Order: sequence, then C-alpha cells, then structure tokens
Amino acid sequence: PIACINFIDENRQWLKATVGWNFTELSRNIGICPTCIQQQEVLIVSDTLADSQWKTNPVVASPFCVRFYAGVPLLSPEGQAIAT
Repeated sequence: PIACINFIDENRQWLKATVGWNFTELSRNIGICPTCIQQQEVLIVSDTLADSQWKTNPVVASPFCVRFYAGVPLLSPEGQAIAT
C-alpha cells in the first residue's frame, strides 16, 4: 500500500506524509497525481496496467507497479487545486 499527500508546483511534486513510498519529490510529468490536479475532481483508475493512458507511466511500469489509483484534489481557500 502507498499513500501520500502530494503538493504540486509548476515543475515538481512534493510528497509529504508518505506511507510505502521512499521519494520526497518527483518530476511533475511522472505519475497520476498531476492529472488529478488538472481535472480538479476525484480520479480513480481501477487497473493502471489495463488503462492505455497509464500503463507506460513510470510509476506503473516500474518496480513500484502502482496498480490502483484514487486521488482527491486538495483545494486552497481560493478554490485552486494544490495537492492530492
């Protein structure tokens, strides 16, 4: 199991309060969280390997092999999505 609070800026993802994940930061173009931020709505991917959009993403096609994703955008008081 992996869980984290993931703050995202223009170029990076900053992983905070992580469980099962040894990274503190990632490039913004890696992973599924940036898409959740862009959509500003709950994002659920029930099988990442079966999803053509995600099966080649580095967090899916890696030793971590993220197989399921559930992300909720965290909004600032002004309504801007800043984390998942």
